Amino acid sequence: MILPYIDGFNHVSKIAALTDVEISLVRACVQNLVYYGVVTLVPIFQYCAVYSATPKLRQLTRCAGLQKQCVEFCARSPRQLPRVSDLFRMYAGMTYGSTVRDLCRRMKPQDLAINERKLVLFGVLEGLIRRVYKYPLTLHNDDAASIRSDHSQPLVKTTYNGLVCLDELCCQSGLSALQIEEQLERDSNVVYLVK
Repeated sequence: MILPYIDGFNHVSKIAALTDVEISLVRACVQNLVYYGVVTLVPIFQYCAVYSATPKLRQLTRCAGLQKQCVEFCARSPRQLPRVSDLFRMYAGMTYGSTVRDLCRRMKPQDLAINERKLVLFGVLEGLIRRVYKYPLTLHNDDAASIRSDHSQPLVKTTYNGLVCLDELCCQSGLSALQIEEQLERDSNVVYLVK
């Protein structure tokens, strides 16, 4: 029952909701599928995410088979296929500090017949790009930084050690990355490690 909903876009919670199966059971099943090499875990697609091209991106210019797979997978429609050069330019435009949203505003993938969600998924699966994560780090331990659910009540009060990424903080707090970043930006003791 897990299996048809594992499509590279649905996360464990969504799969549990769609199949009406307890989340812990879905998590255990997915872990087993990963262990046996049936599925691969990929980062959840977010427009605020940052990706970076890897050296393997050069293969997209050399390997006709990879080009064909990429064009077919990343197309918005099977009737209108994107050009390899446009796909390559979008991957090459993925750099530190530039979000998927920034890239889409700049390059307009819909006008190039490119599905940006599938572009990211294909790039991650093939190793053409990798996700860049932000890790908050408290410089001075005198005052612990806090994430607040509103402007008065602290939701999480902690000293950031640079080992927990922003995505994990989102899961723990129930807040979006933008909300957490806005709150952490107000604290001059918190900086980000980007890796």
